[in-house]
Amino acid sequence: MTARTFARAAEIVARVPALAAGPREAAWAGADDRTEMLPLARAAARARAEAPFVCHLPAAARRLKCPPFAAFDALELFAFVRPAQFCVPTPRGLAAAAGLAEPRTLAE
Repeated sequence: MTARTFARAAEIVARVPALAAGPREAAWAGADDRTEMLPLARAAARARAEAPFVCHLPAAARRLKCPPFAAFDALELFAFVRPAQFCVPTPRGLAAAAGLAEPRTLAE
């Protein structure tokens, strides 16, 4: 991958929103660094329209009470990059396995 291609890919990824679905609401982090707390139904509709980053798409869709939608699954990427490393399939588990600070709230 050339430096120019990498820079372009990083620019595209920076514009992709992120979604974390909890039991009662969902956190939606947009490319503008703003995080919104949304009702599950609204988050599901937005996810189907915008293809966000998620951690474990089947679990996120189940929490949103909707069929799986187009998304970038960070857990699948982790499994591809580190195929022999165990990871709990949650945002907190993924952060711990990647050596990042573990989120304390849904918005984090």
